[in-house]
Amino acid sequence: MEPPYAIPVFSEELPIDAPSGKCRFVARLLKGGPATGESVEFYVTDPDDMPAVSAEVTLWGEDKELADWLAGHGIKTRPFASGKPARREVILVAAQPGGTGDAKAWRELAERMAAGSSVVFLSLDVFQKEGNPLGWLPLANKGSMGIVSEYFFPQVYVRDEWAKRHPIFNGLPTGVMDYVFYREIIPDCRYSGQDTPDEAVAGAFRTSAGYNCAELMLTVYQFGSGKFVLNSLRVRQALGQDPTAEYLLRNMLNYAALDINKPAVALPNDFEEQLKTIGYAE
Repeated sequence: MEPPYAIPVFSEELPIDAPSGKCRFVARLLKGGPATGESVEFYVTDPDDMPAVSAEVTLWGEDKELADWLAGHGIKTRPFASGKPARREVILVAAQPGGTGDAKAWRELAERMAAGSSVVFLSLDVFQKEGNPLGWLPLANKGSMGIVSEYFFPQVYVRDEWAKRHPIFNGLPTGVMDYVFYREIIPDCRYSGQDTPDEAVAGAFRTSAGYNCAELMLTVYQFGSGKFVLNSLRVRQALGQDPTAEYLLRNMLNYAALDINKPAVALPNDFEEQLKTIGYAE
């Protein structure tokens, strides 16, 4: 019988007294031979370095765990309520598998966006509609989403994930994603084939096997006088477990709040036609 590749010799939780940034764990054996690998890099984040969120957040959909987390971290929230608010809002859509709301609820959300509010979709799970996993996506061309097959059948030439310099990544590394830093955030599920976004913020590509292996993971679309952030990064899943998820969520909310002090505007004359185009018409 073959021996295991790794034999545990030490297991203990150690407090790290260090500023936010990259650290190195070094292991050395005093006798009996060198420690294989010897060192590993990891990152620490001081909670005091997290960006503050001053805007009140409107929660659309049921996600008590998320609501409790926001309240516990000093981020003010209120539930989504029907009506026409006089000012713009930051609306955070809860990540509930199987879809959220009905046609009336999605129409109200579209009205808020068109009037100037900003919506953050934390997960692709909310768009399920009549067998189409992206049926409620507020775009005419809804494209597709899928699981990255190379994670289940490893490829020699894998995709490279990337993030651009953008307010959503303030204080975080950009360029080709560092797998040590982003390993809990990079998703298996990405999306492609949608209308061209106004801002492509994070995605993945593989050019070794043609140029058709590209997906997006975080984008921004303008919608009337407002906008929405479409995200598939594992922010909701890793919230409370990985500080990178909290950092990204806070940045998303602050980015969505850039125009929050402006008044809401009237719906455009062609709004009903736009609802038909995106499949929201009753």
